[in-house]
Amino acid sequence: MAVLDATDAAQTTPFSVVRYLRNGRGNPAIPVPTPAEKTRTPGLFVAPSMRRGHAAAWRFTGNWTVLHHESGYPPLHVGPAGLGHARELAALLGELGIDWTQPADALATHNPVVRGALQRVRTRIQHAVSENRPVRLARSWCEATPPYWVGGPDANDTELFPTFGTAADFALDTAATSVVVGRSDLVWWQLRCAAPDCRAELTEDEWLPHRGDAADIARGEGWRRLSAQHWLCPTCIAVFTPVCP
Repeated sequence: MAVLDATDAAQTTPFSVVRYLRNGRGNPAIPVPTPAEKTRTPGLFVAPSMRRGHAAAWRFTGNWTVLHHESGYPPLHVGPAGLGHARELAALLGELGIDWTQPADALATHNPVVRGALQRVRTRIQHAVSENRPVRLARSWCEATPPYWVGGPDANDTELFPTFGTAADFALDTAATSVVVGRSDLVWWQLRCAAPDCRAELTEDEWLPHRGDAADIARGEGWRRLSAQHWLCPTCIAVFTPVCP
């Protein structure tokens, strides 16, 4: 039984749950309070993975797992996983129509249909872990046509501005008799992290005129290209990379 009520949305981190560890077959399970993170799936928590080392001592591995609140055990074993994968695992388990707030013996995980669904979740997570990427990917390249206003004393002497007002003010301040204010007809680009819950952008307020320029900047700042449409930011590279045992 966990220390905290997993269904109480008013609780805030940090959490502590009780997990059960067993020193070999036939030995009684030992309850161990463990720091944990609440997930969007009631009844499931993300917690640091532990393994038994020398002299039966347990230690944190640097990887992460999902714990079932009522039993203190992982509902599904997927092997070493990063923090991002553990969070995704909890989310995917929450989409199976199972009430994870129930005791373990009421979960019907031995039902062939449920067992098959759990195996598909395991396969998806393990595939993503093997490639150090999220299970689900959002499109990284964002196109704006056009994102900016142009303003200046004439068509050959303009600058880019985020709003009509700033473009008009600049044009009026720099023009003697006439001004040019309009929309840029260029396609501009922004690169965003492909992890669906991440809000990282390559440049905060600036869109770039060429995808190649953005890609060069991304590589220089430690982003990783997964495919033509998907890039991971440095933070998500870390959370979706498990620690080697």
